[in-house]
Amino acid sequence: MTKATMEAKGYPTNWASIATACIARAGHACECRGECGKAHGDCSGLDSKGRKAALQAAHQQPEPSDCRPENLRSFCSPCHL
Repeated sequence: MTKATMEAKGYPTNWASIATACIARAGHACECRGECGKAHGDCSGLDSKGRKAALQAAHQQPEPSDCRPENLRSFCSPCHL
């Protein structure tokens, strides 16, 4: 997604630094514990090919402008999407 698209969807202009801080706060690990709906229990953090999945900052409440630390968690891409 481009920066203009992100801003149009309600993300703040400094979203990249907010997301980076969220992932760092999580120790560069997926914090999903089954909220994604997959039956994996604790997340392995691996993609479907067994490789380490990319991490993304995920909003717990689906409001892109709500970037409070307590509303953001680090999820791997399989858990976030």
